[in-house]
Amino acid sequence: MLYSENLERENRFILSLKIAIPFILMFAFFFFFFNIKDKVAWEDIILFVILFLCNVYYTVYLIYLGFNKSLIDPVSKVFSRPEIIKILSKRLKNGNPVNFVLMKVENIVDINDRYGYKNGDEILRIFAEKLDDFMKKNKIYHLKIGMITSGNFIFYVDKKENTLRHLLNIFKYEILNQNIKNIEVKSNFAIVGSDFDNNISNIIDELFYEINQNDNEKINIVDELENSIFKMIDEENFHVRTQSIQSTSNDEKFLYLISKISTNINGIGEISKSRLLDVILKNKYELNYDVNFLKFICKNVYFKEIKNKVFIEIFASTLRNSIFRREILRLIDNNLIDPKKVVFEFYESKIYPEISRFAEIIEQFKSLGFSFALSQFGGENASFEYFKYLNIDYVIYDMEFNKFINDNKIRQIFENLNKTCKILGIKTIMRFVDKKPLFDDVTALGVDYAQGFYIDKPTDLRK
Repeated sequence: MLYSENLERENRFILSLKIAIPFILMFAFFFFFFNIKDKVAWEDIILFVILFLCNVYYTVYLIYLGFNKSLIDPVSKVFSRPEIIKILSKRLKNGNPVNFVLMKVENIVDINDRYGYKNGDEILRIFAEKLDDFMKKNKIYHLKIGMITSGNFIFYVDKKENTLRHLLNIFKYEILNQNIKNIEVKSNFAIVGSDFDNNISNIIDELFYEINQNDNEKINIVDELENSIFKMIDEENFHVRTQSIQSTSNDEKFLYLISKISTNINGIGEISKSRLLDVILKNKYELNYDVNFLKFICKNVYFKEIKNKVFIEIFASTLRNSIFRREILRLIDNNLIDPKKVVFEFYESKIYPEISRFAEIIEQFKSLGFSFALSQFGGENASFEYFKYLNIDYVIYDMEFNKFINDNKIRQIFENLNKTCKILGIKTIMRFVDKKPLFDDVTALGVDYAQGFYIDKPTDLRK
């Protein structure tokens, strides 16, 4: 029997005592009281009725609480989500190192579709029991397993990660080979140590992120170069350089972070930005790239020591991903990032259809203190629609304006766009300013900031 079921029985027994004892005491009292009195007055009967009704109300209330405060999930018989979160939070506050585990039944949706939800429920219950039995055989007792979402079990184990990972791999393959009710059950797991964060919600989010990464790793990647790129991203092995974004009217400067990845495969060396983007977009690796790059930045940029804003390129799809938002909140909670010093720079080729929802997401990030820059503005992309509907702080003009700034029509468009930005309170930036005449020209046209070799050349972040 699961530990959660034993605890639930104990609670039910205590509840039964709470209901029974007042009735026993009440009847014992009145039995004794009526026996010592020769004559029972009507006031005594009224008192007895009132006490009896109070006990009935008390009993109904306790029964109501019993039904509404069950500790266990009715399907799997493990701890319910609210209860397991309380248990995990209490264990985290204990301070002693421990490993939290998310165990996922990967094909539960397929099982429900093929064999019906009743069989799916039975599979989850038996899976939890087998997990508990397996841990007992390995001298791990009183395992507090909880259901965090359907098919996702969570628990903690006071063992070293390598030992725990070995045990869970054995269990995973045992279940796969033995089946449950003659049904193949595929499972996977993720492990996060208690030293990851002091907030259990952030640890749970990281567990889901890790297990989703494990799912992504199952994709067969035949391209050796792509495999190497993913490895560098997952290991946060970035080469980052910085370049100044200089105000055209004063000494104010921002920092633009340029991310590069290198590989030793076939002597290729540094991967070009266009090649890197192709690999990331082809394999839907945008979220992994952005999250790991941001972690790298937080480890290497001491936001408390810098005065300037930092421009970080990010995929628009990442901004709309709830996993990224949770990671941002974790970094803020742990004082690893200062939102007021970060400008997320993005662009998108095609317009996101739910643009009002995208606008809400931007506002949520801005409420945390982040700023936003729309890059490649005026180019062949969704920038103008986003300019109309999103609350952005900066626009970074497309390189086409640099090339054709002396064309009369282009120049007129550029001047009017710049005036519109000033009216709206949006700051403007021109990139690839490599010579003084171009710098003087964009300054005269009212551009707020310039970036390029004329200002300075990129330098290594670590310098």
